[in-house]
Amino acid sequence: MSSFFDSAVQLKRLDRNREALVEAKTDLLSLNRRIVLPKLILYELARRDGTEKRGGGPQVERMLLALLEMAGEISQLTAQDLLDVYSLLWPSKATGYREGATSSRTPSHEPLAPEVIPRAVDRFFEWVASPAFAELHPVQQMTVAQMRLYGIEPFPEESQLAVSLFSQYFLCRNGYLLALYEPETAGRFDKALDEAFRFSTEALMELNIQACLRSYQAVRDEAGL
Repeated sequence: MSSFFDSAVQLKRLDRNREALVEAKTDLLSLNRRIVLPKLILYELARRDGTEKRGGGPQVERMLLALLEMAGEISQLTAQDLLDVYSLLWPSKATGYREGATSSRTPSHEPLAPEVIPRAVDRFFEWVASPAFAELHPVQQMTVAQMRLYGIEPFPEESQLAVSLFSQYFLCRNGYLLALYEPETAGRFDKALDEAFRFSTEALMELNIQACLRSYQAVRDEAGL
């Protein structure tokens, strides 16, 4: 587990990577779509059920592209944005919040009762619109979004996938590459998430920072930047 100081050092390293791409006048959207997104889709599908054979790649890609191209400021996000992006996973049928009970994701996870989900999601976006949230580093914003939305477990199907993808918005809207996780980190992520549910976010922050740095390394390796 990293200390606060270690995380601060790694965030500065990440910021230098971001600044280098800005100085090189690179097309961030193109790099995300061409290099990071295909790898991220494979990760999400593997994490989804332990295999890459189930399918669903087009839906995941559609949702990620929508996030990359979504306009507006973070402070203007609403619950409807989350619902709209989630609906891209199943464009042929209506989708909405979970209406039944669901199982716990980790030992410390207590999913909310369905009747309080809408208000809990609204409260999350009220927080997102606050000056305090705006002061957080984008990786911290992504981390608290994961912690809160995973905790709510808002959707009846593919809630894990939807939350994982939506949380990436806080990176791309701030000019960072999408975070690129590796399949072997899935178990570590769940353990770190469980710690976050107990209000210890250091391990989750570390995993997210490393995933962000991995994206910049992939771009350097494949695009020579």
